[in-house]
Amino acid sequence: MKTWHKLAVAIAFVLLAGVPWYGSDVLVQFGINALLLAVLAQGWNIIGGYTGYPSFGNSVFYGLGSYGVAIAMVQWHLPFEVGMLFGVLLAVAFALLLGVPVLRLRGHYFAIATLALAGVMSAIVSNIPLAGQNIGLVLPPLNDDRLFYGLALGLSCSPRSWSGGSRAAASASA
Repeated sequence: MKTWHKLAVAIAFVLLAGVPWYGSDVLVQFGINALLLAVLAQGWNIIGGYTGYPSFGNSVFYGLGSYGVAIAMVQWHLPFEVGMLFGVLLAVAFALLLGVPVLRLRGHYFAIATLALAGVMSAIVSNIPLAGQNIGLVLPPLNDDRLFYGLALGLSCSPRSWSGGSRAAASASA
């Protein structure tokens, strides 16, 4: 990477990191949503772009992580930080339990399996009382937009998420 390119990326990161202090509430909320969608797009790019797998199940693990945080906070009355750790562990556990076997499938079978996984998990979560059944869970208000913006920015700018020029990305596409 050239020096001017590194400098431009550093300036862009500093400008993005400062949005919660100089931007309006609407801009901060938009930034949180945009950065989280960028994280989801990066995940899909790895599985769909580099490896060529047509995946429809990425939202399952995103949703399980979100529900893990919500269950820990609402049902078990744990703080947000503990809930976030539980959400990560829940998503990783299901990724290992369900994702690894599904990754052994190829082509259309993989696409159908991930689509079915999304439908089945939606039906299961809609019927579990712990997850609020069809109503869902109402989270306590956490009015710390700077925290959520920082978490979203950290996730979207992590070195592992932008692996486009790495050897891992090249070997995944081979």
